[in-house]
Amino acid sequence: MGTWIHRVAASFFAAAIAMGVTGCMRRESLADQMVNHMNEKYEDHFTYSAPFGGGTGGTARQILVTSEKYPDAEIVVTYSPEDDSYSDNYVEHKYEQQTYELLEEILSSAVKTDILLHYKVGYHGTTDFFSNETTFEEYVSNVESRIRFVAIVKEDYVIGDREEFLQILEKEFSKHHMLAHGQLYFAGNSSQFVNFSQLDVDILETMLWLRFRVSSDGTFSIIEWREKV
Repeated sequence: MGTWIHRVAASFFAAAIAMGVTGCMRRESLADQMVNHMNEKYEDHFTYSAPFGGGTGGTARQILVTSEKYPDAEIVVTYSPEDDSYSDNYVEHKYEQQTYELLEEILSSAVKTDILLHYKVGYHGTTDFFSNETTFEEYVSNVESRIRFVAIVKEDYVIGDREEFLQILEKEFSKHHMLAHGQLYFAGNSSQFVNFSQLDVDILETMLWLRFRVSSDGTFSIIEWREKV
């Protein structure tokens, strides 16, 4: 009796191992498929890094890959089985530095003083909008770029003519055909002129700030302009 039970248990154990191995193979196969897609899509070399989010908590449909050209970039690749499609944020990383520099140029033209800009690529991806041939100009003028940023303006800057300031800001974004969603905080003193990540939420709530967006049709819209508390 004991031998029979041991055989049955061994069979179940072997089946469980086989199922686990098969599942891992499927997961690895899908990851390989996603990496191959990236290698075919872009003129770069990619290797599998980890499930999205790292560790065992990730999902096989979303992974992180490492780029040979941009080794520090957190490139997310997503596979959607519903429509057999892929998306990634590679082009966002490819143009991250150029985007940062253009935002600095635009903002400096409008405020004419020191600024601290916070801009970082997000984890969202796009499917068909960007490719290996996408230029920087095409990227920043496409609504799918979803460029979002925050900037702290130095405390010695005083807005004289608010309408003129907004016109310059609108003109600069229009000149570069750049679509974006931005927030400007105007520091009230030197202690507030620090990197955005270092500012306490309570301090941000007391500062003069401007929130705006440049829409897909090029329209410059004020979402909120809050006075200093």
